[in-house]
Amino acid sequence: MFSVLPPKKHMTKVVLYAVCSAVLISGGLTASAQNTGTTVAVDEAVRREADRLQLRQKLADGKVAEQKGDLLEAARLYQESFSLANRIGQGI
Repeated sequence: MFSVLPPKKHMTKVVLYAVCSAVLISGGLTASAQNTGTTVAVDEAVRREADRLQLRQKLADGKVAEQKGDLLEAARLYQESFSLANRIGQGI
C-alpha cells in the first residue's frame, strides 16, 4: 500500500530544521533585547541634537521677528524655544 505520509527520515529533517530555526531566532531576539538600552540612548541623543538645532533656528527667527516689530510672532517663537530648552535639559 501507498502511504500519504512522507518517509520518516524526511520528517526528522523537518523537525530538526524547525528546532534549529527556533533556536536561531530566539538567540537573535535575546541579542536585540540586550541592545535596546543602547538604542534608547542613541535615539535620545539624536532627538536632543535635533531639538538643539531647532532651538537655535527658532531663537534666530524670534530675533528677526522682534527686529521687524512683529512682537506676537517673536513671543510665539520664544515660547516654543523655551519649551524646546526644557525638553533638551542641561547642556544646551
